[in-house]
Amino acid sequence: MNPVSVLAGKTNYLILYAKYFEFSESTPLQIPIFYADAIQAKFETSNMFSEPNLQSFENLEDLKRVDYLVGNPPWVNWEYLPTDYKLRTAHLWQYYNLFAVKGLEASFIKEDISVLLTYIALDKYLKGDGKLGFVVKETLFKSIKQGEGFRKFKIFPTNTLLNPYRVDDLTLFKPFKEAVNRTALLFIQKGEAVQYPTNYIVWQPLNGKRTFENSFDIKELSKYFEFVAKSTTF
Repeated sequence: MNPVSVLAGKTNYLILYAKYFEFSESTPLQIPIFYADAIQAKFETSNMFSEPNLQSFENLEDLKRVDYLVGNPPWVNWEYLPTDYKLRTAHLWQYYNLFAVKGLEASFIKEDISVLLTYIALDKYLKGDGKLGFVVKETLFKSIKQGEGFRKFKIFPTNTLLNPYRVDDLTLFKPFKEAVNRTALLFIQKGEAVQYPTNYIVWQPLNGKRTFENSFDIKELSKYFEFVAKSTTF
């Protein structure tokens, strides 16, 4: 993550806070935006708004868990990650039973780091009955060679069940105008068993339009899409 984006987020937080609240001279304001590696829990400090460092994976337990998690995790195949990062995180894939075969054989290199990050977020950052909404690769639900461990929908170290209660399929258009990818929105209820069939919604563009301008008004989605409901299992 670019630290500039974190600083921008903190700055916007301060601007919005100042609009509705008064700053206290006696109580420092804690800005809940961090520059961090969420997988390894190595939180870095910035030179503008410093925060305490968390130096180990186990220290994630000290963070306050949340009711809702919303995000767009990075999409990077294992094969393209730096070698030292692979060595530091390889054990986590087997810890979460995301890759059952012993060793990281050839088929594993196509696995995506977003898979691991999603499970760590569910395990370490979300409350036991919380909900997660992530932007993910649509291939995680349909690929034979990718996402097999992901589709078990269970945090194996704690035997915590996960229910993917809704998936929005965005593959018929380009939500990211300059990117070529197959995008989906995944919604998970933690602490609940899978209830098939899953509510699977395909966003079908009207008039065959595949790209939209940045001024697209999300409140007027029905003008641009037909939402086709399907029932599916993974």
